[in-house]
Amino acid sequence: MPPSSYFQGSSAVLNPTEDDYEDESHLQDIQNSNRNSLDLVESESLLVYAENCGYKQSHLRVHYRSQHPDLIEFSNHAFYGKKLIPMPAKQDYRAIQFAEVNGIYEDQVNRAEASKVIAILLDEVQPLSNGKYPSVGIATFNIYQRNLILEEITKTRQLRPEYDKKFSELGSDLFVKNLENIQGDERDVIIISTTFGRKPDGTFRQSFGPILQRNGYKLLNVIVTRAKSKVFVCTSIPQENINQYSNLLRQFQNNGRAIFYAYLAYAKYVSENNIEAKNALLHQLYENCDAVFIDNEDSGFGSESPFEDEVYYSLVNIIGKERLQQQYKLGGFRIDLVVRSKKTGKPIIAIECDGAKYHSSNEAYAWDMFRQKQIEQHGIIFHRIWSTNWWYSSTKEVTKMLEFIETCDQRENYI
Repeated sequence: MPPSSYFQGSSAVLNPTEDDYEDESHLQDIQNSNRNSLDLVESESLLVYAENCGYKQSHLRVHYRSQHPDLIEFSNHAFYGKKLIPMPAKQDYRAIQFAEVNGIYEDQVNRAEASKVIAILLDEVQPLSNGKYPSVGIATFNIYQRNLILEEITKTRQLRPEYDKKFSELGSDLFVKNLENIQGDERDVIIISTTFGRKPDGTFRQSFGPILQRNGYKLLNVIVTRAKSKVFVCTSIPQENINQYSNLLRQFQNNGRAIFYAYLAYAKYVSENNIEAKNALLHQLYENCDAVFIDNEDSGFGSESPFEDEVYYSLVNIIGKERLQQQYKLGGFRIDLVVRSKKTGKPIIAIECDGAKYHSSNEAYAWDMFRQKQIEQHGIIFHRIWSTNWWYSSTKEVTKMLEFIETCDQRENYI
């Protein structure tokens, strides 16, 4: 992430959230402004400098940090053009918890949100199965809120000795950082205090400091992707403002207030398990995305084909449609065809219809083996059908599939 110019002026240091408000009218052309200078001093970042020197970019595809797809899908759609492949969640849980605090923003801090953060630390962060606490990080949207939370932690430990042990068990991994200095950090749990809210007189000024700058969306991208397993979002942004995200996205695309409000809406949808609204929001973000990650390369997900359809319908006629699903999505992976358990209804068999592409190169083979290994960790067993064998004798391949399915069903009956 390139450095922010936010603190270059003295007025910004003295009053960062009120005096450095920047008009959003310039935001439509943010991602079209490229630095062409080969001068290292003038380059936006080392990455830009390297690109200008002729080095070729190589983008990471598999996203390992987030242990639940919901933690990365917002950024994946908004900034990376759905090119990241999230790891499947190993258990079913709500990865984002949204809290409407409705606190007052006064003297550049939000005391109600600070209190909520402390309450989450004490009441919501629970030990793992091994008895140890997950690592925790607290992220704020300005340095004054960070300082207030640090003061509240110290005060709680002094006045409530019964909680001192828990803070000790959370250990040195616990940090409190503001928007500008959290890059490079990651923790199991991240608690976000968006800080801003209505003033004591009831007014709400949409001055969000550096997040409204030219590259402010990068700061947001960093802060919302620090968690490995869970995010708590504490906000006092009025709901009527958050609800404006769709219109703002159409006007400003994935930048400024638009992307900030969109993330808050996304967090709420995930927290409430509102899948339809979440998917609609993600679709709009993707439609706006003009990231360099978007290209015409195959995404690796595959698509339906006559071969897959033939395999599917041959099984439908024998074991029934209710046990089968084509193009089953697991995290960022897709499976050609899954067979569901008779007992639980959960996928237990992955049937992969492999053509020439499967063994077209060592890289393709290695990738598919990696993908299979990740999926097998979720209790799904693979059965592969080669296209050449299918065209030679589909009856023989169907018999093999049915024998494999029957073996898996019998194994389940003994568990």
